[in-house]
Amino acid sequence: LLAVIRRAHATMQGRWEAAGIDAAGRRAAWSSYAREQLLPRLRGVERMLAPWAIGVLRLALLLEETGVEGPLAGPVLVLGDTLAGALDGPISVVIGNPPYEREAPGGGGGGEIREGVLADFIAPVRAAGAGAHVKNLYNLYVYFWRWACREVFERRPEAPGVVALVTGSSFLRGPGFVGMRGHLRGVASALYVLDLEGDRRGASVSDNVFGVSVPIAVTTMVRD
Repeated sequence: LLAVIRRAHATMQGRWEAAGIDAAGRRAAWSSYAREQLLPRLRGVERMLAPWAIGVLRLALLLEETGVEGPLAGPVLVLGDTLAGALDGPISVVIGNPPYEREAPGGGGGGEIREGVLADFIAPVRAAGAGAHVKNLYNLYVYFWRWACREVFERRPEAPGVVALVTGSSFLRGPGFVGMRGHLRGVASALYVLDLEGDRRGASVSDNVFGVSVPIAVTTMVRD
């Protein structure tokens, strides 16, 4: 959220400066633009109280630093669970680093995503004769991929959209993810994958840029 706000601030400042608006005018214009147009379109979700409180504080400090004055129309960072419906309304861009953690098929971490539309990822696996690998889909990061695809691309079938997630990279090659890979290709105009590797537990050990033991990928889906 902070990076999005900083980018918007730099873009608008450059635009207003090119239009001949002085520093005081640009600051006032930014305050109005941020409160009325930018912040109402931004939402972040955090389910843990301490990170949420820190995030709210950092957001307030950035808004004060850039000159945003007056009350906001609503919260920008929400305390809640994304997969349990913490967000509503149309969503055109999803950016995030969701948790990646395996759970047993009998678990319920994915909420209605796990019990419902995750079937779109499962059916092709069984049709390909790889049903024994379906268990690998029961991972929190897979639930977030399914949620993001539904919200950005499927609920807005003719609209442009972007989904960019930092997640585990097991979906890139595993036989249990054949349905997921096909689904991602089917809803996007373009897919960009930066495979960071970083497997610290398998036979081919590689360095990880994050402090985790599973391989990681940065994946961006775009529909123009």
